[in-house]
Amino acid sequence: MKILSTSLTASQIISQIIDKPGLQTSHIPPLRKASPIRILFLISGPQVPSSRFRILQWLPHLKVAGITCHVISSYPPKYARIPWLGWWGSHALRYLVFSLNLIKTYTRKYNVIVIERELLDSPSSLFEKQFAKLAPRIILDLDDGVFLRYPEKFFDLLPLMDHIIAGNDHIATYARSRHNDVTIIPTCIDTHSHQPIPRPDNQIPIIGWIGTASNLSNLAQLAPALSQLASQHPFLLRIIAEDFSPLNNIDFNNVKIEQRPWKAGREAEEISLFDIGVMPLDPHDKWNRYKCGFKLLQYMASGVASITTPVGVNASIVTHSINGFHAHDTPTWTLAFSKLLTEPALRQKLGSAARRTVVEEYSLDAWNKTFIETLTGKPSTPPPPQRLP
Repeated sequence: MKILSTSLTASQIISQIIDKPGLQTSHIPPLRKASPIRILFLISGPQVPSSRFRILQWLPHLKVAGITCHVISSYPPKYARIPWLGWWGSHALRYLVFSLNLIKTYTRKYNVIVIERELLDSPSSLFEKQFAKLAPRIILDLDDGVFLRYPEKFFDLLPLMDHIIAGNDHIATYARSRHNDVTIIPTCIDTHSHQPIPRPDNQIPIIGWIGTASNLSNLAQLAPALSQLASQHPFLLRIIAEDFSPLNNIDFNNVKIEQRPWKAGREAEEISLFDIGVMPLDPHDKWNRYKCGFKLLQYMASGVASITTPVGVNASIVTHSINGFHAHDTPTWTLAFSKLLTEPALRQKLGSAARRTVVEEYSLDAWNKTFIETLTGKPSTPPPPQRLP
């Protein structure tokens, strides 16, 4: 997606989402009455995962519901920099762009403004407080433990919001310490894009991981188990990321590894080729407690048998031995890998159950009505239940 401006209309973004070949929107149920509601979304960047999956993938649904949407994106993207400007120069430009967009927003009228996470990756809440004055309903969407980095910022910011959307129960528990109106909406999966595909039984199993380079260090958990199994079973470890340098610190002795560069819009295709999906997490890292398990849900939606560390919401997404496996140390990782590498029927069984879990409890279709009603402030029907550990 080429960024031509930092303020994109819904039609500009939706045209890049729903005009792709093979993507259908007939499954999106329209509301009975078109709504005149105007919503402004303030996001981290068009390619930032939280922006793509917490906000942008919902735009076609909102358009069908008759809601007018505009998007203002951080520029440069919140966690990126322009090389010739450096970090400080990029931050200054980001500050300037938000200032100009704030002025522009003063001239427009919105019913709702949604802030994704935070506007600047800094202790400052200046822009959030200013944008909060420009609409009668202000919503903060939290899908990670960003409040761990700047606790004082969020301590002051949460009470200024009209509503908080939390990506899981753990984030909601934090948010409810400062706010009464909190709705849990998971990071949902488009189960029409993520589909299982037939796998030939005679090929070498692919153990797959996909994510950002900052999370590659978690793969160190797998190294001893995979190194041990490499001499016993044929398999390929496929890693998809934008940068592989963190792997230099992990000793995958004798493990055959394939590195594939991450490409926007190809996640579903890449994941569908996995036989086993892995999401290891360091249980001692507080940040992991608040993750929303999105890559795990992507695997599961594609019918891929998955193994995860039972940390945070991952412990409730996967029911051990029912729709996936839990593993927390080398013996449990080794056992889970051994079973899945040698039993294709078990992979099929767990993958099918995993797919059902996502369709029923974590899909865009399952949460569409709740999401729209939460944004607009209309009474909502109870959402699908989340299994808790």
